[in-house]
Amino acid sequence: MVKDTLDSSSGSQVYSAVIDTVRRISGQEPVIFQRDGRVIATSSAGFGMVNYGLPTDFRDWEGRQDWEKDKPEPEARKYSRPVTLEVASPGRSSTLQGSDSELRYFQPLIINPDGGGITLAEIGNVTKAYSELPADGQVRMVDHSSWYHSHKYGYAADGTSVAPTVGRVMPIDKFLELLGNTEDSIFANIEEQFGRLKGVDGRSPESIRVYGDYCNFGSVHLPDAFVLTPNVFVSFLRNGTPNMREKSNNWSRNTELGTFPYVNFDLPDSFKTDPFGTAVTINSQRISARDAKSYRAEQGRILEETAKELEAVEATVKGIEPIIARLNAFHNELFSSNIDFSKRLRERVEA
Repeated sequence: MVKDTLDSSSGSQVYSAVIDTVRRISGQEPVIFQRDGRVIATSSAGFGMVNYGLPTDFRDWEGRQDWEKDKPEPEARKYSRPVTLEVASPGRSSTLQGSDSELRYFQPLIINPDGGGITLAEIGNVTKAYSELPADGQVRMVDHSSWYHSHKYGYAADGTSVAPTVGRVMPIDKFLELLGNTEDSIFANIEEQFGRLKGVDGRSPESIRVYGDYCNFGSVHLPDAFVLTPNVFVSFLRNGTPNMREKSNNWSRNTELGTFPYVNFDLPDSFKTDPFGTAVTINSQRISARDAKSYRAEQGRILEETAKELEAVEATVKGIEPIIARLNAFHNELFSSNIDFSKRLRERVEA
């Protein structure tokens, strides 16, 4: 039986599902950090991301008026501390300047100054860098700013500049607790939005705006998430596609992903039932072998790794079943008239 609410009491949460999947696939504790409002769990085998995180900008609270002085301090600020992040030449350099010992933890998280894409190998370097640092049970959060820099290198069409702006550090246990609260609030808003539209026709303007479109945000914020390794791509809750610089059906550790946040997610179809679920893409990989023995060895490696990763994903899918079932129930109820219309149309065509 599906619960009437979507929260941590219903089982695994989306963020924990991503972390657990990366952990099971890699067999190691993933490095967890937040970059530009999204939480990433990375390992030597691959990485995962959820499209939400904790706030890092508290200027509204810090500059509150006298009549707002009793306004409580945001928990994300209360339980974290700021770290100054400065580079020698913003938009041209990514090397942090300063003597704060925290900077060695932030340096691997800084995006290159041109704001370009990133490869699986480069994300894996974060894991390598952290393996050489003392484990201190903290999570680092970093934000970047970007701007157009005309003739940055002296020629046209070279104008994107990126530099770090905000850095914060928080104990991992508190970070995950607050992240879980954030996800609960996202699902509470989803329930509120669908509840508000209960009984409204699925083709009404209000219903159409639920998921938005490719140019406008919808009234609900779906907690999208994915895991990417050299063998599989997993998108949780709805279908997604890696945003690769070179359009291709496969990828490698050196394939460059497009601009952050690296994945494009499909819009749920209001004329189809049960659009939410877990989508898995198995990478098609080339085997180059000089003889039968090396062919068998490479084939065995790929099959073994892929089978292990699919098994890890299966455990995750089971954990988030209640979340997916409830999202589909919301969708099917709101868009029941659209779904019935589509069904009747198909039956008419097939008759």
